[in-house]
Amino acid sequence: MSMSRVMKPYLFILPASVMMLVFLAFPLAYNVGISFLRWQLGFADRPFIGFRNFSWILTDSNFGRILLNTLAWTVAGVCLQMVSGVLLAVVTDSMRKGASRLMQSLVLLPWIIPGVVTSVIWMCMLQSDLGVVGYLINAVGGKSRGLLWFSDTRIALLSVTLVNTWKAMPFWFLMNTAALMDVPRDQVESAGIDGAGSVAIFRAVVLPHLAPVIAATATLTTIWTFNSFDIIWTITRGGPLNATTTLPVATYLLAFSTNNFGHASAMAVLSVAIVAAVCTPYIRALLKRIRFS
Repeated sequence: MSMSRVMKPYLFILPASVMMLVFLAFPLAYNVGISFLRWQLGFADRPFIGFRNFSWILTDSNFGRILLNTLAWTVAGVCLQMVSGVLLAVVTDSMRKGASRLMQSLVLLPWIIPGVVTSVIWMCMLQSDLGVVGYLINAVGGKSRGLLWFSDTRIALLSVTLVNTWKAMPFWFLMNTAALMDVPRDQVESAGIDGAGSVAIFRAVVLPHLAPVIAATATLTTIWTFNSFDIIWTITRGGPLNATTTLPVATYLLAFSTNNFGHASAMAVLSVAIVAAVCTPYIRALLKRIRFS
């Protein structure tokens, strides 16, 4: 076998490998290096201090709450996105062709709106006195007067989670809509002839075909939701009283409010480690399914 034939496959992946090295591997390695230094504006020297930055973060009184906020934001967000996206995809798939296309266009609109614009829209809609959401709640007999969606520590995290769900759910809808096209219609029709109801057909026929897509989408949206920054920062900036501060927001505040890049880099490394620990089982399961399929 000639050398050119041996090298040809590697030449195809060379551009992508170089891009990953330059834009992913190098910044990650550089950030890990900074996490072991005392790097703070106002100090000319940057001495090696080992794991002191990590020790400071892990012993900080606010770290526990920030971590819980991040986990709640991620788990609740992904679950809400999954349930709403899958249900909307199934409902839309059962519609007539014209209505289905119209529904797809409407559902996908939030996904193409920038996160900052989404935040401003919902800040206006959820104003305590003049917001349209409060007006609708009052119109159906509810009481929303004085309800501070983004300023009340009890509901601020839930409020921004719902905003992010509205923004991110169309990706779930899109992925599952595409997957529903591969569901064998003869199996669905046979189950219906045998007397199975809609719920039974979904559970026994449709859901097994959607499972690989749901697993892959869950992995992606877990990473994206965990690292999401723009919606929380635009609406609450981590407040009130750290009620919506997540690890990405805390990292930004450490870097650009306290100008402590050593602490911020250590926080970023911990974030990467947590995401890797959460997503590794999903990725391994996907790789096994691809390998043996």
